Amino acid sequence: MVLWVGRLAPAKCPLLMLEAWERVMARLSGFRLVMVGDGPLREEVRERMASLTSRRSVQLEADIPWNELRELYRRALLTVHLAREEPFGLVPLESMWMGTPVLAVCEGGVTETVLPGRTGWCLERFGVEGVAQRLGSLLESEAELCRMAPFVAEETRRRFRFTATVEEVSQSLLLASAGGRETRES
Repeated sequence: MVLWVGRLAPAKCPLLMLEAWERVMARLSGFRLVMVGDGPLREEVRERMASLTSRRSVQLEADIPWNELRELYRRALLTVHLAREEPFGLVPLESMWMGTPVLAVCEGGVTETVLPGRTGWCLERFGVEGVAQRLGSLLESEAELCRMAPFVAEETRRRFRFTATVEEVSQSLLLASAGGRETRES
């Protein structure tokens, strides 16, 4: 199963995800896309899903409880995150915390969370064809995705555990209180 989580709004690109999925399913079968979210594009997303050749391979869930979402993250082979202007990108972090690698647009805050080749992959080309090509190639390597899962969770939990986060924030605040002139590498 491939997971997509987000608000059904233009900035999150749910229609692009469906177009790419249709192209991937034209070459591959046996996979399912679960989309979780609600928003202003809900009816358009439902209409597009109904028109897909592979419509039985797509499922839309409205807002679901955290325990159900957490289980979806755990069961997914991959989470796709297409939002381009996220200051942080909570969905990729949640996914990786549960051991599921991410295919993402590595812009904004996502560049701080997704480690290409270790916790996920960055899209080289944005757009339907770029997403379909990369997603298809990753799904063709299903065994690799499964083997990667424990390392994704381990790396993400190490980098974003509570004490590491507090230490990062403390260091940033110290730099800011010292005039913010110093720079540091992450």
